Amino acid sequence: MNASDFAASLDATNLKLDASDGEICALSDEAAHAGYASVCVYPSSVSICSDILYNSKAKVCTVIGFPHGRSSLESKREEILRAKANGANEVDIVMNYAALRAGDKIIVTEEIVRLCEVARESELLSKIIVETCYLNEAQKLTALAICEQAGADFIKTSTGFGSGG
Repeated sequence: MNASDFAASLDATNLKLDASDGEICALSDEAAHAGYASVCVYPSSVSICSDILYNSKAKVCTVIGFPHGRSSLESKREEILRAKANGANEVDIVMNYAALRAGDKIIVTEEIVRLCEVARESELLSKIIVETCYLNEAQKLTALAICEQAGADFIKTSTGFGSGG
């Protein structure tokens, strides 16, 4: 793998709580010039990224229901639609892992299926974040099956805010 192929496989991320617009702009510029796959930022920074990455190969990604996944289905749906309107190409959706841990498989399944549908209808790549550090092995397998059933494009193991991934 050469350097440009490697760069094209990277997702640059700034989800710091105190990230400034200047830091988001700098990361977006870096991604555009280095040829990164995407830049992942909070929903409030999607427009900034989108403007900078407009003529670049790098995609704009944002987080949905971040970092705990406990937002309502409707709230997450609205976040996805707003992200698309503001220029996002990809969404990282946090699974409601508390509901999964509580055994509410039907609720979690319905939510992930619906959110993946909304992403597809909006022509957004969907990545489901399963906070694996809080799940036992059976719950991890259930989460994987839910993501597969929903047709998620990717599965991620951690928000980076949990105790591990």
